[in-house]
Amino acid sequence: MVSNSGSSAARSIEEPITAKGSDPQDQVPPIIVLPPAEKQSDSTRIKSLCGSSVSIRFKIVSAIALLWYFSGFFLPIHVSWNGHDILLNAFSGAYLIPLFGIYRYRQEVDLYQKKRILWIVVLYELFWVLLPALFMFRDVIPQLDGRGRIFPAVHYVESISFFLFFIPVLLLGRRADCGWCCPCVASRETFAGAFRDRTLKGDRWYWLRYLKWINVALVFAYLVTVIRMPETAHQLYGRHLYAYLLGSYFLSFIIIPWTGSRNFCRWGCPWGGIWGLAGYFGRNRLRVNLETCTSCGMCDKVCDMGIPVQRLIRKNAMLRSIECMGCGRCVGVCPNRALTMHSPIISKLCSRKHKQPPLRKVHN
Repeated sequence: MVSNSGSSAARSIEEPITAKGSDPQDQVPPIIVLPPAEKQSDSTRIKSLCGSSVSIRFKIVSAIALLWYFSGFFLPIHVSWNGHDILLNAFSGAYLIPLFGIYRYRQEVDLYQKKRILWIVVLYELFWVLLPALFMFRDVIPQLDGRGRIFPAVHYVESISFFLFFIPVLLLGRRADCGWCCPCVASRETFAGAFRDRTLKGDRWYWLRYLKWINVALVFAYLVTVIRMPETAHQLYGRHLYAYLLGSYFLSFIIIPWTGSRNFCRWGCPWGGIWGLAGYFGRNRLRVNLETCTSCGMCDKVCDMGIPVQRLIRKNAMLRSIECMGCGRCVGVCPNRALTMHSPIISKLCSRKHKQPPLRKVHN
């Protein structure tokens, strides 16, 4: 994705960087650079990107929102109104996400992340609230078992949308869902974003990423069951599987203040594993200029997924990880612009519309 960074360098596109020892044939066309924002205090930007500038008051309000969101699934509150039974705390993301999104947008200092938060909220309200309402919440998405699902249904392995969504994932990487458009990222970047600084990091916690492949295996086992027994698969297996996944998803919000906002994305989400694996074979990745990298460790500090970014890029001169969801924080926080985000599809579109401005000199 492309970031604005002041009036003089709205979009910067640079020629590929080749690290020492890397294969020239492995280069990709234009790379997207997220330059440091102008007229901003470096310390303020770093605190914002690390999530350490959040006030105690906002964390308390966010914790209440987490409990409210959690209760909508496990402890639904029924209210009678004019003879109608209303679930008071159901679908709370429809209003929590835009409300907290506005606050997060106003508090965010990094210009690229401001725009990202704005787009996350807009895409969530469009794809997960407005369009389903436009279809009257009817089952309009066809499935392999002959049933239907409410739009967009990309997280149901038997739906047609699931298979079609591989196209944007291959083109844009895992961020097509996990970084920009999923209800999960919308909630975790808004009312759960206050606890980004609580992200558990280190080899032990990074190893736990393998746990989500158990859920990936369960999901594909269900897909095979749907193909073999389309009439009975959902009743025998599917409804229990999705109840388990949804329960795990909502349960993860309770422990966010102790584990960081991306706990389920890291350790439990089967879709993150599937999209990450598909995106791994695409051409979207992060590269590093080893000559300008000083191993300061800031890329590790801002990563909500707990990826040992510095270790991986020093080893491979790039970050090509199933876990990366393309938020761009590591690129934005790098004091020497050693990291660059490669996205050939987007950069080609940008290069057609914008001339390449000269890159600004960056001072440490």
